Amino acid sequence: MPQLSPRLAEAVAALPLAPHLRVLEIGCGPGAAARAVAARLDTGHILAIDRSAAAVARARAACADEIASGRLTVRLCAAEELHRSPEKGRSTSSSPSGSARSTDAIRRRGAW
Repeated sequence: MPQLSPRLAEAVAALPLAPHLRVLEIGCGPGAAARAVAARLDTGHILAIDRSAAAVARARAACADEIASGRLTVRLCAAEELHRSPEKGRSTSSSPSGSARSTDAIRRRGAW
């Protein structure tokens, strides 16, 4: 796996990840952070989204192994177009700004 930039490495390291969590990355770009998160998941999953078709194509190419393993999905969509499936469980979301929030807290505020 290519080395992450210091900014992305710090953001990924700060995420409260556990091997079983479901993670949403908004604005995945070429997929560098998504690959790093997927590497920390065993039974969990990361959904990486971006509104740029070019970014999604790059992420899908760069993350082919993680996608094949079932730990990562890359979708072309804007965050406001994303609909959450009714699956139960605690999840974490992240964005390129490095913020991470539990989706339990996001749901309580009605933001997702």
